[in-house]
Amino acid sequence: MINNLQENVIIRILNRIFDLIILNVLCLITSLPIITAGASLTALYSVTIRMVAREEGYIVRDYFRAFKKNLGKGIAEFIIVAVVQAVIIADILIILHISDPLIRTAMSVLAVIAEVFWLMITIFVFPVTAFSDANVRENFIQAVTVPISSLPETAVVMLITSAVMALTFLSRTTIMFGAVIWVLIGVSGVAFADSGLIRRILKPHFTI
Repeated sequence: MINNLQENVIIRILNRIFDLIILNVLCLITSLPIITAGASLTALYSVTIRMVAREEGYIVRDYFRAFKKNLGKGIAEFIIVAVVQAVIIADILIILHISDPLIRTAMSVLAVIAEVFWLMITIFVFPVTAFSDANVRENFIQAVTVPISSLPETAVVMLITSAVMALTFLSRTTIMFGAVIWVLIGVSGVAFADSGLIRRILKPHFTI
């Protein structure tokens, strides 16, 4: 009885890993034009958020259905995310060259606050889009108001995502291993790890 139970658990884990590998490949392939990455992440979260509740159907079919449905909004949202992030990075590079230490410190603090705020929006705008019928503007507004309404859970989601990214770039070795992991299961793995909390955050506001 115990052996059968252990075998069932192992089989479920292996099936879940296999599903995440498939999702990761789909997400990377549909993101190849780069600008479609937003639609890919939206489709990914639409599946992983249901997976954590064991409500997923056919993951490939569900993924492409969500991808096609949100393609236009996903492209627009990704462009906005990328442009604003580029502006923040450019500002940080300029701040680093300010000679006055007081001004540099003050501006650095503002830049960090802006980056954290934009990271929150970047993480949540695509899950929000996955379950929202609103337009791009309203999705960005909800990507601010919804996570702020559940700050403890939001902080954990941001910490998980940031920690994984930071660990990837610790050294040349972690970058090499990280590249393999990201290509194999990294994107879908992080999405799945975040999805339990994201589902809890979104559920009071959307039909999931």
